[in-house]
Amino acid sequence: MFFFDFGLSWCSTTLVPGLQKLGITMAQIGLMESIFWGFVLVSEIPSGLYADRFSRVRALFVSSVVLCVGGVLYMTATGFVHAVIAELTLGVGMSIGGNSLRSWVMSAIAHEQNDQPADELRLTKLFGTSQVLRSAVALCAGALGACVPSPTQVSIWLPLIIGNLLNLGLVVTVMRHYHEAPRVHLSHKETLKKGFAHFVNNKALIWIMVSASIFGMLVPYYNYWTLYFRAAVGEGNMSFVWIWSFLPVMAGGWMVRRFGHGTMSEKGAIIATLVLPALSVAVLAQTDCVPTQIGVLALLQLGRGMFQPLSEIFIARRVEDSVRTTTLAIISTLSKVVCVLFPALVYQLTSDMPDGVPLIRMIWTATSSCMIVSLCMLWLLRPRSS
Repeated sequence: MFFFDFGLSWCSTTLVPGLQKLGITMAQIGLMESIFWGFVLVSEIPSGLYADRFSRVRALFVSSVVLCVGGVLYMTATGFVHAVIAELTLGVGMSIGGNSLRSWVMSAIAHEQNDQPADELRLTKLFGTSQVLRSAVALCAGALGACVPSPTQVSIWLPLIIGNLLNLGLVVTVMRHYHEAPRVHLSHKETLKKGFAHFVNNKALIWIMVSASIFGMLVPYYNYWTLYFRAAVGEGNMSFVWIWSFLPVMAGGWMVRRFGHGTMSEKGAIIATLVLPALSVAVLAQTDCVPTQIGVLALLQLGRGMFQPLSEIFIARRVEDSVRTTTLAIISTLSKVVCVLFPALVYQLTSDMPDGVPLIRMIWTATSSCMIVSLCMLWLLRPRSS
């Protein structure tokens, strides 16, 4: 998915300013995000069932096609409604592809080990290295995207379309020749029932779902960070901010790869990686000092860079292969409820307020408060076994 990462990161520094050029307000951007995550939420389980029952590689092919269509729709968008349609299309493509790719990788590893689950060392190296490489791609793409003078919808979205066309070629020419787990010879209903039973009977999977929900509370931060830092450092310095923000993500992936095997408590490490962004957003909401903002940004992104591979490893060690994509989809669906509710609440409470940094600060203060309270509960309710 490196090609997709490149295209998505390219547009990340200019997406929100580009939407504002279409006349879309900050509150409407929050509403778009809520709609986007809502559509992702309802698409996750059907796409997981499809991948487990038929083919994960076929699901990746469909995902790349849908993402190309979403990029074209965004490139030709002229207003709020058109942008929402494009956002929904991208959401469907991402929900189809994300869990299918993870399942395909885990199944391929198990096949290499004579259909035995991957050991913890192999998983830490795999997901840690993946985080480093994907972050490096994102760093380069975002920095290049931020350097484009006076970005248009075409310059923002064309790299995403090209990236997914390259993904299509990769799926057709390479991935289909590699091992894929045998298709599940169950009905959709039976597959869903088995995957749901696997989830609810494992307290650790429920716990990591709640952890992912808390991470999802960062959606209001990622919606408005470009506007916040543009006001702080100026549009011309956004390339520097992007590079600085992804170096810690790479460092986080490297730390998981280097130290994640057998040297730390899984649950304690995951909670620590959520504490960093929660406290960082709280500080960003209060400070006007640019050096402090830049330093805190690094801590926030370090937490993000460690949380993603740690959570992937945590899940991979506990999910049954035959319904892996379905189970991942159930976890992903439930964890994304907060991604729907938070932006919708932001829209409801701020639609009559003027856009600007003061509004962003208020939203981030509420976000960090919710995260900190939730993290205290997550620590107290962590499972002692499994």
